[in-house]
Amino acid sequence: MRDLLLSFLVSDLALSCATGTEWHGHFGVEKGRVLLIDNELTDNELAVRSRAIMGTRGITADDVRGALYTRTLRNSDRGVDSII
Repeated sequence: MRDLLLSFLVSDLALSCATGTEWHGHFGVEKGRVLLIDNELTDNELAVRSRAIMGTRGITADDVRGALYTRTLRNSDRGVDSII
């Protein structure tokens, strides 16, 4: 359960950074480009999760276009070094 919560928090933080909106209404962030690398979810699962969080926060695809990039490593023999 802890890993699931952590994964949601990281996704939510990435969306805050990509849009420049406060994280959880208390923590100011600077807007910038974000690369979210996930080792557990598939591309589809990560997209579904991101859309769910975006929907609850009123964030649209246009809000994050050009600012949020995602890569998944699940079922891949690539490591983080191959992405960076």
